[in-house]
Amino acid sequence: MSISTISVQTLTGPASLINRLVKELVEGYCHSEDIMVIDDNTVQISLYNGSGSTLLHHADALSVDYPALDIRAVEWVDCFEDVSVAYWKSGRKIYQCDLCEIVSCEKPEGYSGPLADKRIRFWQAVPDLKMAIQHILPDYDLMALSELATLAGGWLALHNADCKVLLRLPSQPDLNDGCLVQLSSEIGRVAIVQGIDRYGCCASEQSVAYADVTARWPELRPFLRSYWRSGKKQRTRNRRWRQLQKKMAGKPMKSRLSLRHSEEQDIPF
Repeated sequence: MSISTISVQTLTGPASLINRLVKELVEGYCHSEDIMVIDDNTVQISLYNGSGSTLLHHADALSVDYPALDIRAVEWVDCFEDVSVAYWKSGRKIYQCDLCEIVSCEKPEGYSGPLADKRIRFWQAVPDLKMAIQHILPDYDLMALSELATLAGGWLALHNADCKVLLRLPSQPDLNDGCLVQLSSEIGRVAIVQGIDRYGCCASEQSVAYADVTARWPELRPFLRSYWRSGKKQRTRNRRWRQLQKKMAGKPMKSRLSLRHSEEQDIPF
């Protein structure tokens, strides 16, 4: 099965240049249905590659040949959720980075700021990521959530489809000392993410023990206790199911070994 790369590149520039580029693209490697004219100064082209390799080099070449163009590119592989974004201006690349999402949460009540797909997202910090978010979502700022923090210690409870997320925002807008705790009470998993800044850039996720969270942030103990107890029955069912699966997986091998030792013959297949 092939892995396809889809690259959507938006070109903005003088109308005469855009018209000339559209003609060249139609005559070149783009099909007419993959070119969409947004307005007199903007055209959007979609490129496809069945080998899974990047297509951003096309925008690199266009930016060198036509410095008057502003080029925005969004690229993704069809079997992955994370995307790559890039931007060229005046013949040079301003940024290029991958948006590797760690966790996303539903929009909390009372928050009216701009969001990506109506969700609050946290991305693994990589070079140029902050610049890309400022360019794509110029008004996106997690510090606007500070008025919604209702738990002790300035924590905010957010919801995810699979877990409960507790977020503590950075202490200052220019710092990256924010953190979040992910709780999956039904499967007994706890993870923390640190180094969060106002744009949602953060360090990698780290799995920890439940006791580590309560020891580090004692103010969360009452909330964690009630939420953790709510998933006790499901955790017990999941644990028993894993034990049963492990037991059943080991039975065929045990029976084969006992047969070989008792009858001193080859294992039948």
